[in-house]
Amino acid sequence: MASQILFESVNLKIRYKESPNKELIVVSFASYDKNQTKDKSGFGERLFEKYNTSAIFVTCSNNDWYQYEEIFDAITAINKVTCAYHEIVNYGSSMGGYASILFSKLTKADRVIAISPQFSINPESAPYEKQWSHIGSKLHYVLDPATKGASGSITIIFDPRTIDGIHAERINNEYAVHMVPFAYSGHPSSFTLLETGVLRDLIVDLIGGETDIIRHLKRYKQNRLGSWRYLYALGKSGVTLDRKIYFLRLASVRAPDNLNVQLALGETLLKAGHYVQSAEAFGKACNVTSEFAWPYYRKAIAFMKDRRLLDAHRAIMKAIEISPQQSSYLWIAGEVSRDLGLPEAASYLERSLELDPSSSFRWYNLSLYYKKCGDLDKAEQAARKSRKNVTNTDRNGISARVD
Repeated sequence: MASQILFESVNLKIRYKESPNKELIVVSFASYDKNQTKDKSGFGERLFEKYNTSAIFVTCSNNDWYQYEEIFDAITAINKVTCAYHEIVNYGSSMGGYASILFSKLTKADRVIAISPQFSINPESAPYEKQWSHIGSKLHYVLDPATKGASGSITIIFDPRTIDGIHAERINNEYAVHMVPFAYSGHPSSFTLLETGVLRDLIVDLIGGETDIIRHLKRYKQNRLGSWRYLYALGKSGVTLDRKIYFLRLASVRAPDNLNVQLALGETLLKAGHYVQSAEAFGKACNVTSEFAWPYYRKAIAFMKDRRLLDAHRAIMKAIEISPQQSSYLWIAGEVSRDLGLPEAASYLERSLELDPSSSFRWYNLSLYYKKCGDLDKAEQAARKSRKNVTNTDRNGISARVD
């Protein structure tokens, strides 16, 4: 199907793809994308092409939750097309799910299908929302929260065990919606539903007005252990460390190249005291990408716990090569170098405290190191700084006195 541009600005592009069927049209809002561009394909575009469904695709240049002054002109252009159809369905996921609810009254939507939407990302309206607060705190809101523009029959697909559950409840408290929970489907739920073979048929049914979703829930239950995202979510929320490790291992097998899975497994193994296996998991995370220092830093910690100091030294040096001004990395380099008897230990410890001089505990440990080296003047200076910077979290019965 050829597309027609209905509206375009610096921030927005609205495209229309027409099918012969004039019964129903979908207005689809693009979701968050770290490489956001208004020139990308629309959300669900291939699905609607496959089912010969007319659709209007709203894409944007930035992840601003559609808080643009020109959004109202854009919707006017949308309405000039949708008025020829018998039914209008808004559709979107996460940021796009929020928009599909927010603008449902303006688009005159009969139905809304919102996957993992937010009630709001404005810290004043949703202080519990931390993932997007760095964006929400900077926006100039033209319309918010989502329920302010809600209309029609709204279905929310979400994971009730994540922050999305709070958003869904907030929306439902202000505007009655049809709640469709998929436990451990994560954010957004669409990826896990796609992996379990549920997403396509579920969305097609909901767009068509079907409200019985029992068969989709059954299919999800049957197929969910085949989804690494489901296993990852299950592992992250496990009650016991053994349960966390079990499911994160399964997720790791199914997604060996996923950075978040390997990091989560490494952290959980580290917490459980399985240092060798933790270092292996962090090593896999390092293999996924060599651009980030964090996996090397955590691998160094695991090696230190296992007293594999040479391996720890190699890992932390790599972390510092990538991120040379990180105080925590420099401190670990100093501790490893100290334990190896390397002369550069003091330099790393001092540089760490130059970048972050607020830690009483680190000043205290530096004073002990100076004392061991026989430099009592520097030991006393470090001890004084330790006492000066002491906080409730640093105390724990530690005295910074040098005898």
